[in-house]
Amino acid sequence: QSDMAAGPGTGQRRKGGSMNRDTWAMGQTLRWHSSPWPALRNSGDTVDAHQNRMIRDARLYFPRAGMELVDAIIGHDLPECLSGDYSTPDKDSIPGLRASLDAVDCLVLAYLGFDDIDDAMADRVKWLDVLDAYKWARLHEPRAMVSGGFPAARVWLDGQAWALGIQGIGPILATLE
Repeated sequence: QSDMAAGPGTGQRRKGGSMNRDTWAMGQTLRWHSSPWPALRNSGDTVDAHQNRMIRDARLYFPRAGMELVDAIIGHDLPECLSGDYSTPDKDSIPGLRASLDAVDCLVLAYLGFDDIDDAMADRVKWLDVLDAYKWARLHEPRAMVSGGFPAARVWLDGQAWALGIQGIGPILATLE
């Protein structure tokens, strides 16, 4: 099969087979399914929509980043088609769960050929990921902004923006509050 030559260290993406079907279908996975807030749980947000918004934000905040950032955004949720989409509170409340899922994610990303993402690119993807979650929650359930991890996410987003060379994110986020 065509996907046998691709894999870790080859710089090629796997194609074909059940993994292609699984990752394509994974885009329809609903996000926020375990949120304690009904408005978020029932908001209809999908992984595909999330990735689309992240790519649009990437173009806004990292206009010269190129296709490598787009690839990293597309790849960042692919492991969840195998390991599941666990909420941040669950990952943090169950001892060892975050580390175990991170290890599985790394293996899946390597298997799919997404193991060539450097730390700087991973930092951008993480920031865009948290930014999208924050904006979505703010839009669909403003009351959630004072609980859970949202206050800490707000502080982290602002601090990380400066670390990534983005100035003025504080006023942008403030307009969402």
